[in-house]
Amino acid sequence: MPKRSADRTSQSDGTTSSRAHNADTPTDPAVGDANGGERARRTATGDDTPTPPPKKGSKKRTSVRDRKRTEHEIVSAVGAVLARDGFRGIGVNALAREAGVDKVLIYRYFGGLEQAIEAYAREVEFWPTADELAGYDDAVASAPIIDQLITYLRNLARALQRRPTTLEVLAWEVSERNDLTRQLDTARRAVTAEFFERFVTLNADDPRSRAIRDPFDLVALGVIAAVLRGHRADQDGSPGVGITPVDGDWSSLDAAIEIAVRGILTQGSIEPNPQG
Repeated sequence: MPKRSADRTSQSDGTTSSRAHNADTPTDPAVGDANGGERARRTATGDDTPTPPPKKGSKKRTSVRDRKRTEHEIVSAVGAVLARDGFRGIGVNALAREAGVDKVLIYRYFGGLEQAIEAYAREVEFWPTADELAGYDDAVASAPIIDQLITYLRNLARALQRRPTTLEVLAWEVSERNDLTRQLDTARRAVTAEFFERFVTLNADDPRSRAIRDPFDLVALGVIAAVLRGHRADQDGSPGVGITPVDGDWSSLDAAIEIAVRGILTQGSIEPNPQG
């Protein structure tokens, strides 16, 4: 039989109590004596406040962070696959391989391939926001309309040059038109509509506004084509066109944009610069 000893401790009322322990069995340092450790802490610090229990929900917060990270990896993979393989090369399996995740997570987090592409289309990594197209300058809303439209087109060109993956995706769109490409186009049009609503002085119901929207969209397509052509020239050394931005020189494209915008406003019977 192992020897047992009794510790006698004084109580506040003058009585004593005994606590038996096994003298031959050492305390497990990994577990310790929780109550004794807590008493020792209070004695050493003079603090009689119990140590609070671990906070609940830490695993849930970690899980949320993991999900957000996985969703971002999947959305980024959409752009990578589209840029490399085009719209015919993208599918749930290809997307899962690119993102390094189980394809089940694509369905769980997004609902399917089309929804994942929709999420990519809304990402600033793919397309600039209305604020970026305004140069992050609220004063654009009070500028002459010619400056508002020129600001949009010039900032669009520069924003696209900063997004080489987007330019690759746009190149595939030229040769492949399907429901997936239309999703990206819808997202782009939503940004343009927001810009007009927030920064262009013409009311959307104004007949002049409707008169300039179609030609404006055509000019925007021309700007996209010019930047795309410049991107291709950088990639394969092919010659660009006269207005393609080269080595950071935007002067030719900027001049072409101004000429086009003035023509649009004249067609819509709008004074380009009423304050001038």
